[in-house]
Amino acid sequence: MSVLFVAELGSGHNKDESLMFELIRQAACSGADIAKVQFGWEWKDTTRYIDHWAERLDDWCDFFGIELMASIWSEGGLETARSIKMPRYKIANQKENDKELVQAVLADGKQTFISSDKWQGDNVFPLFCPHEYPTYPGLEMPHWFDKFYGYSDHSHGVAACLTAVARGARYIEKHMTLEKTQNGFRDHSFSATPDEFSEMVRIGREMGAWVNGGL
Repeated sequence: MSVLFVAELGSGHNKDESLMFELIRQAACSGADIAKVQFGWEWKDTTRYIDHWAERLDDWCDFFGIELMASIWSEGGLETARSIKMPRYKIANQKENDKELVQAVLADGKQTFISSDKWQGDNVFPLFCPHEYPTYPGLEMPHWFDKFYGYSDHSHGVAACLTAVARGARYIEKHMTLEKTQNGFRDHSFSATPDEFSEMVRIGREMGAWVNGGL
């Protein structure tokens, strides 16, 4: 089984549509399978509340041949995802204990990646996700990804992601940025540039083929 590579773009656009378009373009060019955003999250001055872009994001992803997925942060975000017929969802670790929201998302019956191992169901795919932002060396990663389907990363570089692939992860989510030194939000510093993401995908796909091939 191949590894699914997800480019997390939710904190990289700085409320600029042209930046988001370029992030989607770079994610596709870097070999990502999915471009992930966040729907239903109002944060301070709505820096990352982008539901009103939903149709454009969907069109742009179609244009570049990459799937659009969103972390669902509220009932409103779920309605946005439904409005564009999003094929699968993500629940971030910050919302794993919001029982009503998670149940509403799972009720759609779509494949749902959850940064937690607390939920079960045929459409639940648990991810190992450190709570530290960023995550520094010393991370206690699972020795084998049998309990978790994949890994959601907050570390500098791509070594942790490739380690997860070597240990059987079938889903890798990594933040992407166009400039690591941006001051808009903390995530830029540990996000991958397009070149780093591309290299991670190139090596990770080959590693995943060997690991999941049973060698």
